[in-house]
Amino acid sequence: MKIKTICAVVALTLLISIAPASAVEYDPINTMSAINMAIVSIHRIASSRDRVVLDAEYKNIIDNLSMGNIEDDSELRELYKELMATIAGKALREDEAARVDAKYAAREKKNFVNRLAGARFLSGNPWSFIGGLLSGEAVQYFGAATLYSSDERDAADDELWRLERENLEDLASLQRRLLDSSWTLLRKYSLPDEYRLSTQDLDALDMAISESDPERSLRMFKALEPHFKMYAPFWYYYSTAASRAGDMPLASRCLDEFERVWRPVLRRDPFRAEVAKLRASELSNAGAPKEAVASQLEIVMGNSSRENWVNNLFAGVTYYSIGETERAVECAQINVDFGAEREISGEVIRNMRAGNLDVELFSDAVMSTLIAAERGYGAYGGGGAAERSLIALFKDDAIKAVNILSDTLEDYARTTDPLPYHVLSNIIGGSRQRLNHYASSLPDIKALAGSYAAGAKSSAVSTYEALLPIVQRYIDEGSANARVFMGDMYRNGLGVGQDIVKAIEMYTGPADAGNAHAQMMLGEIFETSAEVKDEAHAAAYYAKAAENGIVEAAMRIGDMCREGRGVGGRKLEDAYMWYYLAQLQGEARGRTQIEELEGRGLLNLKSVNSATARRARERALQIYEALPGGE
Repeated sequence: MKIKTICAVVALTLLISIAPASAVEYDPINTMSAINMAIVSIHRIASSRDRVVLDAEYKNIIDNLSMGNIEDDSELRELYKELMATIAGKALREDEAARVDAKYAAREKKNFVNRLAGARFLSGNPWSFIGGLLSGEAVQYFGAATLYSSDERDAADDELWRLERENLEDLASLQRRLLDSSWTLLRKYSLPDEYRLSTQDLDALDMAISESDPERSLRMFKALEPHFKMYAPFWYYYSTAASRAGDMPLASRCLDEFERVWRPVLRRDPFRAEVAKLRASELSNAGAPKEAVASQLEIVMGNSSRENWVNNLFAGVTYYSIGETERAVECAQINVDFGAEREISGEVIRNMRAGNLDVELFSDAVMSTLIAAERGYGAYGGGGAAERSLIALFKDDAIKAVNILSDTLEDYARTTDPLPYHVLSNIIGGSRQRLNHYASSLPDIKALAGSYAAGAKSSAVSTYEALLPIVQRYIDEGSANARVFMGDMYRNGLGVGQDIVKAIEMYTGPADAGNAHAQMMLGEIFETSAEVKDEAHAAAYYAKAAENGIVEAAMRIGDMCREGRGVGGRKLEDAYMWYYLAQLQGEARGRTQIEELEGRGLLNLKSVNSATARRARERALQIYEALPGGE
């Protein structure tokens, strides 16, 4: 770490000694912008007391100054040398930075999945649609302060994020000196006081940025405008607040102000990259000439590192939207070549080279791949097969769902993931499509699906939380199978808190519409749950599920009829009918119960006569012949 600090200070000394070319009149606002950037960085570090924030400020602001554009000033030079020496020694180590980068990359991808799941493409340019989703993704610098929740900080190694008291005292001393220097520079260059930032104003700006209520946040920014009119990043934050509040003319005016007061004091300016992303989207949506859009995209790329996958990909898809295919692929390929991000970028490049983009298929592929990776099963089933199968089920395409899984079940068998078996269970129970022709290729499909009950008890169920964006998306689109799946999640506490009432709410609509799996689940809930126990309801739903081909439901309603539970007294002919229906579908227990009723069982107690048995068999045959997919 000492070597890193020494190198940083030496480099700073060399750079800051190179004054701007004397042939061009120097703009003193460059100097004020540089010192204000440092003041704000130190303020953020001290306010957060967080080494993650410190590291982000060090890399993106303090160690990122474009010294060739700042006049050689001895006081400023000494301040920055001291600043570099103080900050560099507290920046994250390489291994710590890798942990932070990985965590933020995972959050960026999760945010993208959530936006992709919640967005609807109706018409227009599909590439502009994807670019719009990416333009709303703030890069790592802007999210450093919120990367770790308070609970995560408590659980994490304190050394990763906490700044010691003596560190904060050093920073406070530097902050005072920087503020004093701003006074000196104002007098030296005869600049008005509006160029100077105060600690109180910075505290107020932090409040405005973090305010969750859009209208209140916008009012706060309007009140702060006189105090920050010459500080370019203020106008970026003001623009985002205006957008959140729905005031797009004001948002555009704020971007204009940013460009008016912005100065080239950073080598790669994260604020300028974000503004250029917003401008590029604005111009593209307005049908501006592609040269105007491309100009903004080059600003994005010029102010983004190779590791900044969001900006690289945004530039790629936006270039493609204006017909610049070669440059589009180049930008997206950076992510793949340097390992910044491969899943989304790879799918984008594949679509670019194919010459088209089906937003729905792209969305399904990306969500499946990313969610599989988030769940820890990205290396199995071809990378998201279970998730792709689930989406096919939600689209009511059971044949496709089974096809997707048929070649990957052996791969999944080496994991504890219950999802593929859960999907199969729901297909068998809820599909109206004929699956008979899978009997030869998947002879053990029912046995595999049956293992879901055991698999659902495994520790892997916690990974179901990552499925929520997909499930909710298709619930919103009216998918009965998605509601049934969410019912399973609520009933078993898979990725959500266990809630029997919500499970019933999810199951009821699909069950009433004929979904056999939902009918079976409601039967079990009303029979066994003390919270809502109602045997009459249980019997009614079991009967519906049995009539839809659920063998276990036929056995359950048969037992209830024989025992007189929930059906208005013992009904042996009905019991015989349900048991015989189960027997017709290969259930050995059905045959055993029939033998008992006919007096051929172990107890040799005949309960039904031959005429009753004949009527029951005839009724069972009528149901069997009408079963979905029945022969």
